[in-house]
Amino acid sequence: MDDLIKAKNESKEKSFVELRSEELKAVSEFLELPKRGSLYYPACGDDESPSLAFSEWDVTYLDAVDDSLDKAGRRFFKGNLLNPPFEEDEVFDVVLIISPGIQFQDKGFYGYINKATENLREGGYVICDNKHDTASLLEEKDDSFEKVDKPDSVKEFYVFEKKKPEDL
Repeated sequence: MDDLIKAKNESKEKSFVELRSEELKAVSEFLELPKRGSLYYPACGDDESPSLAFSEWDVTYLDAVDDSLDKAGRRFFKGNLLNPPFEEDEVFDVVLIISPGIQFQDKGFYGYINKATENLREGGYVICDNKHDTASLLEEKDDSFEKVDKPDSVKEFYVFEKKKPEDL
């Protein structure tokens, strides 16, 4: 009987959200982020992993299509990145850019990155993957961000810090 229970427990795989939240938590701990802060996740779909990883943070989700997080009681806005429904002067400590399938007609995906990060505070972080070349674009095209180290255990994400004007 014990062997059956052990085998059953070993066969349980972690969900996508659990795996992603573990990586985000590892990044947060590695960067020594404060216990409380604010995170913005545009084009979030139904991914609530930031709320698990940053459990005491104010997490703002934005998506033009999927509203399942609204139903889950998260701070969710259904809307367009061009006209985000939060206050224009609201500032975030972290912006999460994970695999959004969005491009701006005139500026392509790089235009999306610029718009997504315009409310990021100086010294704040972008946590992103490299699908759609997000990390590559930040590293190669944008002098206002600097790539920073991350834990070796983190495979999916890259981290960039928004430089302060005196560092540009």
